[in-house]
Amino acid sequence: MTFIIILIILFVLFLSGFKVISQSTVAVVELFGSYRRTISAGLRWKIPFFETIRERVTLRQQNFALTGQYPSGDKVIVTIGTNLLYAADPSLDGVKKYVYILEDRQGSIAALVENSLRTYIAKETHQSILEKKEELAHHITSDLAIQFGHWGMVIIGFQITNVTFPETITNAMSEVVASEQLRKAAENKG
Repeated sequence: MTFIIILIILFVLFLSGFKVISQSTVAVVELFGSYRRTISAGLRWKIPFFETIRERVTLRQQNFALTGQYPSGDKVIVTIGTNLLYAADPSLDGVKKYVYILEDRQGSIAALVENSLRTYIAKETHQSILEKKEELAHHITSDLAIQFGHWGMVIIGFQITNVTFPETITNAMSEVVASEQLRKAAENKG
């Protein structure tokens, strides 16, 4: 009877080691707190009580939206909305870096994007920022790509979603455009 109870307990322990890893996901497994292996999607087995899943990492595209205020080269505070598309590097080394290098992944991404934006915006006038949105996005992507690689991430895309100036600047720009249109209309009449 005792032998049957021991067999049942061992069988239950064996079954408790099975884990299901979802599609487009990998799991980082640790043995006594140390990296052991990375397991891919499907039904997988880990040693009960000894191996633990540290983190499940999605390999899907992730979105990081950020809005901030930055001073331009001509000292105008510009509000810029951005959208960063990134994913975890699916290689074994990339997943390991993604899990272990950063403690605050979202905070580190925000700080890096803001620093890159602030550096670029400070060199441009507020008017040229509107004209160079694609150039700005390309600059940010190339500026961040190396650091993201060190963190086990790849950049898929970067978009400038919104550029807003203070109301007084917007009104002044509108007046300039309106007066230029009136001047052109007067020239056409004459």
